[in-house]
Amino acid sequence: MKWNKKNVIILSFICIAICIVVCINWNYTKGLISMIIDWFKELEFWKAIVASIVATILFGIIITILSFIFGNFLSRLKDKFFNRIAEEVKMGITVEENFIDKRDKKKYRIVKIGRQIWMAENLNYDIQGSKCYDETYGRLYDWETAKKACPQGWHLPTDDEWKILANFAGGIRAAGRKLKTTNGWTNNNGTDDYGFSALPGGDCNPNGNFSGVGDFGSWWADDEYDAKQAYNWYLDVHGFKYKAWYKDGYFDKSQLFSVRCIKD
Repeated sequence: MKWNKKNVIILSFICIAICIVVCINWNYTKGLISMIIDWFKELEFWKAIVASIVATILFGIIITILSFIFGNFLSRLKDKFFNRIAEEVKMGITVEENFIDKRDKKKYRIVKIGRQIWMAENLNYDIQGSKCYDETYGRLYDWETAKKACPQGWHLPTDDEWKILANFAGGIRAAGRKLKTTNGWTNNNGTDDYGFSALPGGDCNPNGNFSGVGDFGSWWADDEYDAKQAYNWYLDVHGFKYKAWYKDGYFDKSQLFSVRCIKD
């Protein structure tokens, strides 16, 4: 058996298991040890040495056999576990075929992240209740318009669906950096690990005044706080927030934010 790091770890587990068995059955083990010691006392010195060597060899053979048996089992268990993890990671970077919005023939990249399928671009459908600063960032929508702007088969993500995305990408404190594009932010660009390609489209007030383009991105959630306000999720470039992906709170529904559609 090749004594690599994996086998040493397996052998350690086996030794620990033997120690546990010995402790659980201590009275029996103590009697067995006493019997062996008494037997050795009755042997001549050289015979005792030979017996010790034989016992050591037998012990080594037993440990090797156990390592082989349990090693194969643990190896299969490890492979199954890591294959599952690899599959999950693969699901996070699988870019599907482009989606074409039949309403205006615009094309969008889509990406499967975990078990969710997202548009990998901000929605850019021209509809009343939306405004555009630069098509690079898609259009910005008020909340009521955002709820009906996604094409058939897609919808505005709920707060829970945003949370699932954040958790898959490492949690709220770390997901932001992994979801941002690798360029396009004024500083603290992301790594775009999953192809989500979040861009800093900023926001816009009802009067048409844009702000924050290049500095932050804000996306509507389908959930409303009350009759006048609704929730949004947010990415920033400043301070500790640049790595985070979090629910920014609730804003007036007349404010205009980006829309990222998720598949039904």
